[in-house]
Amino acid sequence: MSRFIPALSVLLILFFCAAQPLASAQDRSVDVERILENGYAPDTILVQFKPEAAQSAVDAITRTLEMKRVRFFEQIDVGVYRIPVDQVLNTVDALGVFPEVAFAEPNYIRRTLFVPNDPRYGEQWGFPKINAPAAWDITLGSSDVIVAVIDTGMDQDHPDLTNQRWINTDEIAGNDVDDDNNGYVDDRFGYDFFGNALFGIIPPGEAAEDNDPEDDHGHGSHTSGTVAAATDNLTGVAGTASGCRVMVVRALGTIFGMGYSSDIINAIFYATDNGAHVISMSLGSTAFSTAELTAAVYAENNDVLVVAAAGNGGNTEMNYPAGYPTVMAVSATTSVDGLASFSTRGANIDVGAPGQNILSTTLGAGYQKMDGTSMACPHAAGVCALVKSQFPTATAAQVRQMVRNGADDLGATGWDPNFGDGRIDALGALTTAVPDPDQVALFQPGDGGTLNSGGTPFGFGWSRVASAASYAVQFQVPWGGTVTVMNLQYNFFYPNQSAWGTIPPGSYKWRAGALDSNGQIVSVSPWWDFNK
Repeated sequence: MSRFIPALSVLLILFFCAAQPLASAQDRSVDVERILENGYAPDTILVQFKPEAAQSAVDAITRTLEMKRVRFFEQIDVGVYRIPVDQVLNTVDALGVFPEVAFAEPNYIRRTLFVPNDPRYGEQWGFPKINAPAAWDITLGSSDVIVAVIDTGMDQDHPDLTNQRWINTDEIAGNDVDDDNNGYVDDRFGYDFFGNALFGIIPPGEAAEDNDPEDDHGHGSHTSGTVAAATDNLTGVAGTASGCRVMVVRALGTIFGMGYSSDIINAIFYATDNGAHVISMSLGSTAFSTAELTAAVYAENNDVLVVAAAGNGGNTEMNYPAGYPTVMAVSATTSVDGLASFSTRGANIDVGAPGQNILSTTLGAGYQKMDGTSMACPHAAGVCALVKSQFPTATAAQVRQMVRNGADDLGATGWDPNFGDGRIDALGALTTAVPDPDQVALFQPGDGGTLNSGGTPFGFGWSRVASAASYAVQFQVPWGGTVTVMNLQYNFFYPNQSAWGTIPPGSYKWRAGALDSNGQIVSVSPWWDFNK
């Protein structure tokens, strides 16, 4: 269960859920099983102090609880703090008594979301299924469009990948100088935020991050190939958007493809601040993170479309980051347009995409078939990149709508929790009408979606409108009348957990509106249904 401190967040998020050292850094031995069971780093937490908190009070708190700040995300005023090993929950609980603390939470583990098959060559059935060849007659993608793949890195010498990388042309490799003043030295080909860290334990003399996002796991190379492997080069496989470029951002490690939410957050900021148009994240877990949500909102507010794998639980348990309203969630489909048995489903699903027996690039210039929503996500991210290439002025919200509107409807007519608006169709996305940027479009929950009564945080999300100064969300209740929440700064709303729990089960309706600086309505969405 997600565990964090109830407090006022700068995001106006209204929904809050209510030693012995692990190992020596010298031998790097760790109790992997216990860390996996806990689901968070054993020695770091994420904390946001309120803006009005006196520095002397903050210093006293951190000193009392033996907290040392090792990283600070200035974009969202959140710090990563080193604490005594195995004191995470005690420290988070202790922080709850201080009025200076906005929120505190564990540094949650995120994992790759794939199921490997035996390596073998075979046909890439997914591309004909999503009408990619017809779409490629329109565009293979533009080299000006960048897809950041936040994953385990990339085999940068792979013949199908090496020329597909984004290159930071403002950086001179190997001179030990931050030439472009972006805060990262020699990040010519991306960055590695996981580095040599092992579950928070860093070997003596080694850095926790570096400028070489090389893949030593294989997952990131596979997802990168699905996004943009070189196409029509008489080598290996094709990519969804081979004309686009992949920004390699490593945030997951070798063991189980695991990483921490703090590294995911850093990677999102890096991708956003360095020019990515689409972020592909084939990773996640069931733990909700306020800080990670804030980072996803930062990307969306900077017109970057974040796409994430729905999860491999084969159930309806929400995975994050796919569960955040500003993130496009992708389920996995089969070659016969069924829902893959392992795929997570639910009210947050935007679209489905091929995710079973997917052949793509892997380590050692090789190729391998894999299963998972990890494989579905880069298909969808690649189609988003094709749309952005063809319509370069389209906003992230418009691209998200076009991919949804152009999808092939599967399952129940209209939106459904298995496939969302349908299985992606590259040609359909490229030939659908460009939506009005001032018209609010609803995203999450899908029309007719079912929300649980409590437990897992769930937000209502809609498209960002550039001309909007604020937003409002309105609910129709079955006993008559409406409830309206005004003056929302961002394009999502999280109901108060305790109040949500008192609302009786039933059928409801909701819609959202955008307002200008004078409080006048810019646009209002149609009503959508949801069930509780």
